[in-house]
Amino acid sequence: MNILMISSTFPYPPSKGETQGRTFNLLKYLSKNHDITVIVQPNADVILNPLSIGYL
Repeated sequence: MNILMISSTFPYPPSKGETQGRTFNLLKYLSKNHDITVIVQPNADVILNPLSIGYL
């Protein structure tokens, strides 16, 4: 199944007690059997690198 996840925050790195951790774990679980696409709002605090993108 193809799943589109729209989130207000980027789910990586997962922070304890915040929605990022919950979203990250949900996506990690769903990605075992489904194709996941994530759309997030741009945020200047998030710096993406190939390792974090590949991990998701």
